[in-house]
Amino acid sequence: MSTDALARARLRVAESVTDLIGDTPLVRLRALETDTPGVEIWGKCEFMNPGGSVKDRPAHQMILDAQRRGGLPEGQTIIDATSGNTGVAYSLIGAALGVPVTLVMPGNVSWARRKIAETFGTHVILSDPMEGSDGAIRACRKLVADEPGRYFYPDQYSNPSNPLAHEGTTGREIWEQTDGRVTHFVAGIGTSGTIMGVGRRLKSYRRDIRVWAVEPDHPLHGLEGLKHMASSLVPAIYHPDELDGVMPMSTEEAWDMCERLGKDEGLLVGHSSGAAAAGAVRLARELARAGKPGVIVTVFADRADRYFGPPGGDSAALARTATPPHPIITEAALAAIYAHARRDYPRECCGVIHGSRSTAVADDARPCRNVQDELHAVDPAGYPRDARTAYNLDTADLFALAKSLRTDRPAKIVYHSHVDSGAYFSDMDQAAAQIDGEPTYPVDHVVIDARRDGPHGAAQFAWDAQARKYVLVRRYASTPDPARGPGAITPIEPSS
Repeated sequence: MSTDALARARLRVAESVTDLIGDTPLVRLRALETDTPGVEIWGKCEFMNPGGSVKDRPAHQMILDAQRRGGLPEGQTIIDATSGNTGVAYSLIGAALGVPVTLVMPGNVSWARRKIAETFGTHVILSDPMEGSDGAIRACRKLVADEPGRYFYPDQYSNPSNPLAHEGTTGREIWEQTDGRVTHFVAGIGTSGTIMGVGRRLKSYRRDIRVWAVEPDHPLHGLEGLKHMASSLVPAIYHPDELDGVMPMSTEEAWDMCERLGKDEGLLVGHSSGAAAAGAVRLARELARAGKPGVIVTVFADRADRYFGPPGGDSAALARTATPPHPIITEAALAAIYAHARRDYPRECCGVIHGSRSTAVADDARPCRNVQDELHAVDPAGYPRDARTAYNLDTADLFALAKSLRTDRPAKIVYHSHVDSGAYFSDMDQAAAQIDGEPTYPVDHVVIDARRDGPHGAAQFAWDAQARKYVLVRRYASTPDPARGPGAITPIEPSS
């Protein structure tokens, strides 16, 4: 065998699966460059790490550094809070090293990431889904405080080894793979380890390299793994003064980019990757408009299969529409249903909110006719006229709802108001939304708290297959909050 052939063969030989972490390829995204002449856009394929995501790097670094310091004695269990990818990385590395792993994940983490972690033998604890990654962090810290000798807690949100992993590897690889031509780096903010570490390394080579972070544009977003910093527990490793800017990104724009990357580049990447790529395209267009060249690099943190639901079970309704779970109502749609509730007060209003099948957004509110009064006139006992609990969609509206489920803009939410009684899902609401113990339609339900002086907020309910009922998934304030940014709505935590 020739020397060159032997060298090539050895590139695929590793003593351990952990030796395969890093040195991921960089791919040119020419389909995204069609309207950005003179500007190159590249994606770092972190989904090609053995654990399937960028989080293999910091997880490995944090565990190695702890072992070197003697901070992970034999018999201890690795524990951390994670929205999924770091947990998968801990699980893979723990299995390879023979170290047990426990993870605290938000209850709404994707089914795929949870099952992957469990396949490695990891014990998964689910925290309150309404509290997101912050709730998982708090729950994890309590477990560690209650049994400090049992766990090794890397704390990815505060551990300096997290950004150091990227400063030592990812940033160097990007510099080498672009032959030092990189001018801009774009990445989403989760723990912030990637953006901090890569940014530091690139700026150590050349101070004029621009580093831009991407974050969700409001707290109620559909970009799993990313943080809206203004409404979140800010990671100790996050230093925004080191960045050149932060771009707010809507869920819809990021999801659209994921779809575009799949169709135009053959790259099926996750939501945070779509957000980062959309940010890179924004920068590329600005450079092109200014007549400036550029080499923009972004990170594809994971693949789209990390967001797949389970086969059957609680994803059956989702499968019928191929729509992202827990649709988010836009500011305009929220204003429209609130206006409907004002018009119909003191009677209940009702209607449907539609949205694109490919996004998590519900943006098209359509009022429906409440025929409860007419039904009550015919059968008072069967259809009581109680303004707090009585609504019934007209047959024509129900037919239109069912028909929409086969279109590109299906019904995502059925809404109605409660008059002077609060935004809750009553027993009558539960019964009306089901047939034989199953959801009548694969939609969420929103209840508006209608009062004499106007709506006092709303609550969204989704089907829980395990509990066999609709449960609260988010609340909306009575008015949009301009401080949260364009299109933002203020979240209110559910009462216990």
